[in-house]
Amino acid sequence: MNTLRKLLSVACIGLLLVGFVSNAQAHDARVAKITGTAEVQLPGETAFKSLAADMAVPQGATIRTAAGAQVFLEVFPGGIATIDSDSTVLVEKLALEKEGEVTTSQEALLDLKKGSVVSSLDPTKKAINHYGVRTPKGVAAARGTVYTITVGNDSYTVTTTLSGEVTITGGGSTVTIGAGGTSVNGASQMSGSDLAKPENAAANAVAMKAAAIAAAALATVAGNTTNTFGQGAADTAQGELNTVLTNIQQQLPQATAQAVASGAAAAPALAGSIATTAINAGGSATMVAAAASQGAASTATTSDQAASYANAVAKAASVGATADQAAAIAQSSANGAAQGAVNNGVTVDAGAIATAAGSGASKGSGTTVTTPTAPTTITPTPGQTAPGTPITPVDPNVLVSPSSPPSG
Repeated sequence: MNTLRKLLSVACIGLLLVGFVSNAQAHDARVAKITGTAEVQLPGETAFKSLAADMAVPQGATIRTAAGAQVFLEVFPGGIATIDSDSTVLVEKLALEKEGEVTTSQEALLDLKKGSVVSSLDPTKKAINHYGVRTPKGVAAARGTVYTITVGNDSYTVTTTLSGEVTITGGGSTVTIGAGGTSVNGASQMSGSDLAKPENAAANAVAMKAAAIAAAALATVAGNTTNTFGQGAADTAQGELNTVLTNIQQQLPQATAQAVASGAAAAPALAGSIATTAINAGGSATMVAAAASQGAASTATTSDQAASYANAVAKAASVGATADQAAAIAQSSANGAAQGAVNNGVTVDAGAIATAAGSGASKGSGTTVTTPTAPTTITPTPGQTAPGTPITPVDPNVLVSPSSPPSG
């Protein structure tokens, strides 16, 4: 009897081991989208080769992006790592386990050598997500959040959390960074007001860029309706984008303009909703309208397209506004759209853009808005032509003294 029990025990253990081994599956990351030029060095190879959309990226590969490039890497379902320009990333670990058709664990660890990575993790999959980014200052790990890490050439590391929480472990200590917080070199959380102090100017600049990159990355996914990033990714990204924009305005307000502009440039069709979210979070309606219009119009190829963006943003931003407020929003939208289009090399019909902005503001506010003055201060802004690039928006006060923004 004892012998039989032993044999059964051994058999059961063997079956468990077989089951465990069968759960672990080979898993590659996938290039969901790429803009610009990037290269990959595969494991065991010394040379780099061109990276392309839909390419499988195995564990041990190194990705290198050129200036102006971005790689959207799906590390596992619901996990998108956006590798920004001039960055080098080693895909250190990829793991996926399943029980039948159900994923029970998905893991990814990226080693950021230099540059910036935006990590967006589906918050509904916290229970199975195991994700981290290694830096010279430690590993920043999360399960369901959006955060950006930047590593400079001198290993100066800045982690900015845009939603959820990130845990940074390194040097024998662990630090948790909440939404809207920033950590410099793995140190304790700094708030937006801390970053705004003169002595923290370098970290503030990195955090502001991080917010802009994150907004653009999320907007790119949210604006895609063809399941390029996986089933349901667009809806998840839209929700995360709203959360991120709200946290930026409330916790890092100095980054709102660039985040709005970059998000609108990455997904012009979402410019109106981006503006609405930022305004409802407390952003200045005129500033937000200028930024959203400029961002969207930076992708325009005709003056008519720029006018349509001015119309959409003015309409969305004017909801709940008084007539005077709507007029100021219309002017800001016209200014921004004209500037964005000019930056993209478009010859604009300033009068038509102004008319479109006035019409949008009238519809949004339900009041009669006089057509804004046709923008006249629109000369190209150097270095601000690429869609998705953080944009310094035109000053909405240049041609108008705006009224107080609507309360949202």
